[in-house]
Amino acid sequence: MCTHFFTAGGVQKNFKKGSNVSNEAKSDVGFLNFVSTVRFGLDRAIRTAWKAGSVDDRAIALEMRKTMDSPKFGTGQFSGALAAFIGGFQGYHVEMCRLTADTAAETFTYSLDVEIFDHFGVDDSDINRKSGALGAGIGASMASFFVLQHHSNVGGNNRRLNKYRPCRLTLRTDMGPFTAKVF
Repeated sequence: MCTHFFTAGGVQKNFKKGSNVSNEAKSDVGFLNFVSTVRFGLDRAIRTAWKAGSVDDRAIALEMRKTMDSPKFGTGQFSGALAAFIGGFQGYHVEMCRLTADTAAETFTYSLDVEIFDHFGVDDSDINRKSGALGAGIGASMASFFVLQHHSNVGGNNRRLNKYRPCRLTLRTDMGPFTAKVF
């Protein structure tokens, strides 16, 4: 599934739209929960703008900022195979694309361009999981990353500071189109 993962000195790694990882994310339970939360807030923002008489990108964006900047808005948690590579993620960028409105049917349709990113570092707690067979399997799958990130012979900051070499992951995918009623 994940054929392009590497830790090359903490270099950014992108999983582009259409890649195996991006396509796998579309069916991941945690990722779908994240997208569902985004959609709920976005649908509410569009309905609010519609009722105010102006479906304006700026008004929708301001309403979404309230939702997505709140502390209770989570960044999701991947499950299955993606949990070993991404787990929870630290940041995201979501763009609404191709918004169309049908005033006669009182519906709107849009797609989402979702980009998430994580600063990937493997700690002892990632390897020594206590959540049954699945946790042990995920921990075992991360062992090689632990060695690569913590080995002191790789030079640079690892040797001087006894630190690990993090890896930054970016996953980008399209979701939708989604259609919803205004009222």
